Amino acid sequence: MKLVTIIITSLVFSLSCLAGTKEQLADEYISLIKIREIYEASHSSWLSTYKQQTDTMLKQVKENVPDLPNEISDKMLASMNRFMERASNSWTVDGTMKVYQAHLVEYFTESELKELVDFTKSDIGKKSTKSSQIAVPLMQKYIGEASSSSLEKEYNNFLKEIRAIMKDYIESLDKSNQSQ
Repeated sequence: MKLVTIIITSLVFSLSCLAGTKEQLADEYISLIKIREIYEASHSSWLSTYKQQTDTMLKQVKENVPDLPNEISDKMLASMNRFMERASNSWTVDGTMKVYQAHLVEYFTESELKELVDFTKSDIGKKSTKSSQIAVPLMQKYIGEASSSSLEKEYNNFLKEIRAIMKDYIESLDKSNQSQ
């Protein structure tokens, strides 16, 4: 009985170690091909573009309405910050890497992942990695297209908030002028 328990325990332990090995090999491969760095740069660039656009819009509003009270510009800035927070969460690098790791673990056996890691460390593997890095603009295009509908919706909501803030402000000015 004790021998059966030891064998079963050893088998379960061995299987749990093997399960972790595939994920570890997938993570090593992902690290070797430097795909995380590519997506981090892409995410940062993408957010920077939206930040510039919203900053420009806020600046234009302030230029076109020089007497804009701080309370109104503060509301607009808060709206912009809410938009940026929602935009930054529309996709994450960690989420993208988890999807890729899961794909590798599902698609490749452990020995194939080991071969893939060994290949990636070889001269031709390094060349293949460099070639993949050249393909980054294609992947960035995909991300842009995949997330554009979500971002477009959030951006339109942001613009509606700004319009509502400005409408309220203009109405308060009109009421103030009518009472004088």
